[in-house]
Amino acid sequence: MFPILFTSEHLTLFSYPLFMGIAWGLAYHISHLFYLKKFNNTVHFNLFFWGNFVMSWLGAKLAFLMTYKKMGATELSQHLSFWFGGGFVFYGGLIAAFLFTAIFAWKIKKCSIGSFSFLVIPLSLGHAIGRLGCFLAGCCYGSEYNGICSVEMHQALRHPVQIYEAVALTLLFFWSKKKMRNLEAHPHLISQYLIFYSIIRFSLEFFRGDIVRGNWGIFSTSQWISLGIILLCLGFRFFYSGRIVKFR
Repeated sequence: MFPILFTSEHLTLFSYPLFMGIAWGLAYHISHLFYLKKFNNTVHFNLFFWGNFVMSWLGAKLAFLMTYKKMGATELSQHLSFWFGGGFVFYGGLIAAFLFTAIFAWKIKKCSIGSFSFLVIPLSLGHAIGRLGCFLAGCCYGSEYNGICSVEMHQALRHPVQIYEAVALTLLFFWSKKKMRNLEAHPHLISQYLIFYSIIRFSLEFFRGDIVRGNWGIFSTSQWISLGIILLCLGFRFFYSGRIVKFR
């Protein structure tokens, strides 16, 4: 683990916030390249900053509070370091950002869900970079495993599950980029991304070793959410096959 990449008398460079910053910056740049083909700079900034940054940040934090068991959620939420430090649940941020984007599309009128399919591209790449930050910081670590891919983390050899997910997300990035041929929005790209990522996440949860993510019966919280998302998306694909859902 390398939670601190550099330290001196005047500066300490932490790996996790650095990679988070790189992920957000690169995602903004990529989304900007796609978004300008359809909307202006102001619309893009409002969508990305309020929806894909602020709301996703709050959603990820609130979801973490709901699954954290070491101390009460009320006590943890009173620490300013929590809100500006580590402790995120990706699905919480994803759901919050998705709801904001849906409301945003409805507010600006005559906009289809497919118009925001391009967001899958920066989301996948930014998420992959964020997982590299997780690996360096030692969070979201894997279960104990002594094999060719094992890494030493938290006084044991473990699955580098963060790297597994980063690789899968990078492949998802290239796949989604290919689907957006000629910058044309693919009407079902969002549901396809959600299904594929949910399958990836559900599978990788079996290799996780941290218990902070919470468990509900035989599956973890993220696995139950993954199953719910898959069912919802399959239902959407069944009822709206061949159609682009528009907000009027």
